[in-house]
Amino acid sequence: MELKNKVILVTGGSKGIGLGISEYLAKTGATVILTSRTHATAAQTADNIRKRNPDCKISGFSFDLEDPSSMKRLIAETVAQYGRLDSVVNNAVSKSILVPIASGEDALIDSSITANISSVVKLCKYAYPHLKVTRGSIVNITSSITKRYINNLPLYAMAKTAIARLTEALAADWAADGIRLNAVNPGFTRSSAFEDLGLSKEQVSSAYKYFSGFQPLGIAEPGDIAPIVGILISDLGLKITGSVFDIDGGHHIQGHPAMPPA
Repeated sequence: MELKNKVILVTGGSKGIGLGISEYLAKTGATVILTSRTHATAAQTADNIRKRNPDCKISGFSFDLEDPSSMKRLIAETVAQYGRLDSVVNNAVSKSILVPIASGEDALIDSSITANISSVVKLCKYAYPHLKVTRGSIVNITSSITKRYINNLPLYAMAKTAIARLTEALAADWAADGIRLNAVNPGFTRSSAFEDLGLSKEQVSSAYKYFSGFQPLGIAEPGDIAPIVGILISDLGLKITGSVFDIDGGHHIQGHPAMPPA
């Protein structure tokens, strides 16, 4: 898999799946730009990756998907510093995606949709002219929730499903320009998400134990998601576009008994 000299932007790359993808791609020889909401966090994460992998070419940029001007600025800064753009991995997500519809304030619902759907649309839009030059690609990180719903996450399900359909639509529209778009549906994957919500270590452990019951191959690690992303943006994936790949340990294929228990 050859990614050397490719410039790849990974949003939300400072933790979880995004961090796993960023480090994996950097280790392949690509030039990686990872983002976080603050420049300090992004820069520190990139520095930590370089310490583990001294030959990596990786840097950190600030990016806030709740700021409507951030998408255009992020693409412009990337191209200004590196002179090109070969791939975008849209992984960032806002906590506003957890807002409940029945009790959520209208303004929060509106901002959630804007942050978690419109931001991806705009990143694709502003990346388009540069990816057309490099005949590059986009990988959107979606979720197994698009195929098997998880209760009480309506906006998350809506956003991820919308992004999956956007992936297929733009793949059709931009194929003539040599731009490929694909999506990856992770299942339950170990990250700092539960800690970020304020859960204790005991609660986090209990949550993973619970979710593993819905994922027969077990809870994934971020490193389990990264290789398929690498393939999709490398020359190995030159004929792959408009596809959605499930890396969910079997979450979306779980059935139920044909008959009630005796």
